Amino acid sequence: MLSKKENETANNMIEEIKGADSQLQGQVIKQIYKNAERVAYLHATLTSPRGQFFRKKLLHLLADGLIEEEILQLTKEFGVEEYKRHVNKFMDAGFIVVSDLDGKEGYTRTALGEEAINALRELERKIGTDKAKAIYLASLGLNSLRLFLRVYGHQGKAASVDTDIIYTPLEMGQLSAFLPRTIEGLAAIDKLDDAGLISYLEDGNIHVNPRRCVAFYQYLKRLHGLIENEPN
Repeated sequence: MLSKKENETANNMIEEIKGADSQLQGQVIKQIYKNAERVAYLHATLTSPRGQFFRKKLLHLLADGLIEEEILQLTKEFGVEEYKRHVNKFMDAGFIVVSDLDGKEGYTRTALGEEAINALRELERKIGTDKAKAIYLASLGLNSLRLFLRVYGHQGKAASVDTDIIYTPLEMGQLSAFLPRTIEGLAAIDKLDDAGLISYLEDGNIHVNPRRCVAFYQYLKRLHGLIENEPN
């Protein structure tokens, strides 16, 4: 039995899903969809699973700044061969800057980097670390993110936030029809399945978990919000 507060949260999430279809016509989802390539890039920059999620750990530790020797020590601990590529990715996204740390050159996380790490923390808080990790490991790219936005923006039906939204294979195929090749649509669907955002079940249909999808959509919105503040 859900508490009154939990029921209110569930109802709010369901209303957000229902309202997403109108947003797709010209508001938030449409903008995220338009800029999905950059959003996918920022997502990959933050969640690369290489070296036991070395990037995620590095960005977390750069709050107070790290010099090269300290970063090199981290690479040894995480089994990473070099760090420059990861640092360059963060620099490109505006997540870190070169800084002077007691007379030595190092790197420090920016306010934009703080917003990015907070987006990850919020996602993990809402759905749990293990489920968030499944999303990171799926390495969702441009096609998968755009398909997710189309699924999210579609007016599916759910009785509660704990009740799956169900799509037939035909309906999911129609949602993925924007991709020029059938194999690309199937690959995008499989990626979302790997991420735990949709699930193939024994009834032959595709099930979508509202709670997880709302949390991931809110995460994508936060990443999209970073684009406006990126360095030129």
